[in-house]
Amino acid sequence: MLQNEFDDLLNKYLQSKCTPEEESVVLDWHQSLIKASKIEITNDEQKILEKKVWDKITFGINNLEIKTKESKVVSINFWRKSLRWSVAASILLIFATGVYFKYFGNRPQRFFTKKNGEIVIPKDFNVVKNIAEDSKEVILPDGTHVLLSQNSSVGYPSLFNKATRDVYLLGSAFFTVAHDSAHHFIVHCDHVETEVLGTSFEIKKNDKTNMIEVAVSTGKVAFYEKSKKIAANNMTQSNSIILKPNQKATYNPTNSQFVTTLVEEPKLLSTLEHKPDTIRFKYLETPLSTILAELQAAYGVAIKTEQINLKNCHFTGDVTNQDLYKKLEIICQATQSSYELQGIDILIKGQGCN
Repeated sequence: MLQNEFDDLLNKYLQSKCTPEEESVVLDWHQSLIKASKIEITNDEQKILEKKVWDKITFGINNLEIKTKESKVVSINFWRKSLRWSVAASILLIFATGVYFKYFGNRPQRFFTKKNGEIVIPKDFNVVKNIAEDSKEVILPDGTHVLLSQNSSVGYPSLFNKATRDVYLLGSAFFTVAHDSAHHFIVHCDHVETEVLGTSFEIKKNDKTNMIEVAVSTGKVAFYEKSKKIAANNMTQSNSIILKPNQKATYNPTNSQFVTTLVEEPKLLSTLEHKPDTIRFKYLETPLSTILAELQAAYGVAIKTEQINLKNCHFTGDVTNQDLYKKLEIICQATQSSYELQGIDILIKGQGCN
């Protein structure tokens, strides 16, 4: 049967003009269509689609005349009309579901839709969007784990077979990247790119300010503007930086500037690398120079002193169970000094000891 002939037949069916034989053809086609569909959607997504479908056909259903006899037996005409509307509804639902997944689901698509435009991605990339309240884990073909935040999307190829492993991010996510020294892993996010070999880091997008923040847990991360991309081992421009564990940077698209500092809660490197933590920060009249050197090595942060005499001060106490900033606060109180953050460095200020 030709397409135009079938269209005419379907139209006759919806108008109650089919012969029994023609009606049988339509119903057989309807059943085969449902069985052939492999689309899977969540209950919430199905409810949304069904509401849209039934909004469109409510008028027709409300105009069906239900004729009953005194024995309350519903007429055959009503059941035939109801069946026709059921077929029409399911056909429209299948069509709507296909359209939904074409543009919004986990199917290949060419762009992320944004309020102020689109981010173009390769047409053969897979796209996963997290519409749940909790974070969603996505495992990429190379074994990289992506913890996708709510209302965020990630695009990636079915196989990483190029010189670099490129993924696209709209929103926020935490990446634990599988190590591959021959193929750099690059996250494209708005006007910036984050490039690594194998590490873990988090990218956050502020929807109100459009600022993008990258915080590093392990390894080394290159963070730069797409328009100013240079080799990761030769980052010398002001708009291209290298981040190490416990460091973060925020990119402001308004002035194309990066601001670097430490993360809110620096972690021990052994903890970040999932290694046994055996170091203890228990001191007995220990020189401040020794304590600061241990903290610097344990957290991977630079700690400097303003006055050379500060290194002559001594500290006694156990700060093992305190976070880095609390450790510094306790030590500074005992040595009559203070500390402040200067970018990714910590500066100890005070008169020192003789």
